Amino acid sequence: MKRYEKFILIYIGAVILSRIIIFVLDANFTRSEISDSGALGYPVLHVMRTILPSISNLVIAVWLYVESSRRVGGACIWAAFGLMTGLLGVCVFYVLQIWENLRNSEESPDS
Repeated sequence: MKRYEKFILIYIGAVILSRIIIFVLDANFTRSEISDSGALGYPVLHVMRTILPSISNLVIAVWLYVESSRRVGGACIWAAFGLMTGLLGVCVFYVLQIWENLRNSEESPDS
C-alpha cells in the first residue's frame, strides 16, 4: 500500500470517528435535556463539537510533518500549514512535489 493510500485511510477513519462521537454526544445531550439532568451537558457538548472536527486537521498536520521531513524539509512549517488549511495543505504539498519532480527531470539530461 502506498503512503498516500495509508493517509487517505487514516484521514477517513479520523473523520468518521469524530462524526460518530459528535452524533453520540448530540443524542446523549438531547436525552439528558429532556430529563433536565444535564445542566453541565451543553458546555461539554459545545467544547467537544469544536475540538472533534479538528482531529482531521491534526491527522493532516502529522502526515505533512512526516512526509516533508522525509522529502523536502521545513516539516514544522508544513505541519502548521496543514493544521490551518486541512486538505488544501495536502493538495498544495503534493502539487509542489509533482512540480519539483517535473522540474528536476527536465533539468537533468538523460544521457
